[in-house]
Amino acid sequence: MNQMQQVQQVAPEESKQDSTSFLPDVGDILYICIMQVLLFGRPSFLFQDCSIGWHLAAGQFILEHGQIPRTDIASYSFPDKPWVPYEWFFDLIAACLTNLGGFNLLAVFSASLIAYVFVKTYDWQRSQNTGLKVATLVSIIGIFASAVHWLARPHIITFLCFSIYLSVLQKYERNAISGRRMLIVLALTMLPWVNCHPAFPLGLILISIHLFAALISRSAKDKVKFLIIALATTSATTLINPNFFELHLYILNYLKGTGILANTEEYLSPVFHGNIHAFCLELLIFILIIAFYKYRGTQKISLSSVLISIFSLHLALSAVRNIPIFVLAVSPLIGFLMQRNTNENVEIQGKIDEENKNNTEVDKSRNKFAEFDQQELRSKKRILSVVYTLVVLVLAFTPNMKTGFNPETTPTKTLDYIDKNLRPAQVGDCGFNLDNWGGLLLYKLKMKVFIDDRADFYGQEYYGKYGTIVQTDPGWQGLLDQFKIKWILMPANAKLVQALSINPQWSLVAKDEASVIYRRQK
Repeated sequence: MNQMQQVQQVAPEESKQDSTSFLPDVGDILYICIMQVLLFGRPSFLFQDCSIGWHLAAGQFILEHGQIPRTDIASYSFPDKPWVPYEWFFDLIAACLTNLGGFNLLAVFSASLIAYVFVKTYDWQRSQNTGLKVATLVSIIGIFASAVHWLARPHIITFLCFSIYLSVLQKYERNAISGRRMLIVLALTMLPWVNCHPAFPLGLILISIHLFAALISRSAKDKVKFLIIALATTSATTLINPNFFELHLYILNYLKGTGILANTEEYLSPVFHGNIHAFCLELLIFILIIAFYKYRGTQKISLSSVLISIFSLHLALSAVRNIPIFVLAVSPLIGFLMQRNTNENVEIQGKIDEENKNNTEVDKSRNKFAEFDQQELRSKKRILSVVYTLVVLVLAFTPNMKTGFNPETTPTKTLDYIDKNLRPAQVGDCGFNLDNWGGLLLYKLKMKVFIDDRADFYGQEYYGKYGTIVQTDPGWQGLLDQFKIKWILMPANAKLVQALSINPQWSLVAKDEASVIYRRQK
């Protein structure tokens, strides 16, 4: 058996298991950097989107009533309208964490999950025996690209589950795990996924792509059989949710609301003009092309990896929110294309031995880096990451950590004014608010609102009327009269605020850094 055959039969991560080290590696550094930025450097980063408010309110409802809400709990406009809370399990988790440790504990949970998932992109590449420099550079670029959608919201569960599906299916394709283990892990992962975020069909798509690739490649019958069973069992698992098949119909109906989605920022295509996240996406695409060009290995390129990368690239170019999915999908492929074979490792060690005989500073520097590269490959215990996470968990219950909404971009004093003067018991249900602030009002003041950012619930017609008012399009004042609006909470620089400031029927009654309240004159 020649040397290349040995390389093909022994997976890189398997060949290093016996010599793992407890020392920190670059992955630990990346993990800690992500956590440090999200929890201390920019402590409001995870809470840029106020929709977490209605998620927390829904979770609190479940805790208080012992059941999942079936009608709306947030809007006074549609008090009895049926509602499908398809992210109920994440809502429950988020509410429990917040009740226990406030926004700090929710932030630690979200940040650690995000850091874990995206540091795995580094691990995937190193497990393919990719060089330290390349793996670190690609991982950092991927982290910057994916940060565009790092929020304390249910989609972070999709990051985790998508990552698990990628890893398990690729291991099964390489015969690193059995078909039975694949079936169990995929089904168990789908169970929380389907109850946390509506992107769970991505898991079925990944299985379908692997099945298609196996059929095209004429893989063994057992491999195809297990993939068919995996598709069937995970599809069945998606029905284990409080809404059964209604959940799938609800999601399909929501995706048809293209008019609303077309005006939602996270569903828009990336803007490649001075945007760091889009620029990093471009860099990843460029690196992938170069990696294909430079690949000289004898191992066959996985068709499934190529198809998944193409599919995820389409998603990323279609909507900003999907850039992290592309980062997760393309990292293993880049790692494979940029890997070093066993001969190269032998050459590296040979160079180390040879350069030990030389005395030049350049040779010494190369020697030290090569030794560090080889040592780092064996350092995957992540003790430092675990210790850091335990430390920040303790800090979450102290004044040393202060995460939450940014007072420069979200209401603060104006919420106090509403709480004291504009309660429904005092003035009735007659307020108008920015849609993204609806969840914040619901959670902090425990009062129903005109609208929040659940576009799937309100529908295109209602959202159209909301947009007419916000943009002060023809008929906006008539709509305010129609809805009997008596007070309005909006960003200080909003177009509607400019119109109200010169309208004698409205007067400014409260303001803070981010928002203003105008009240209709009696």
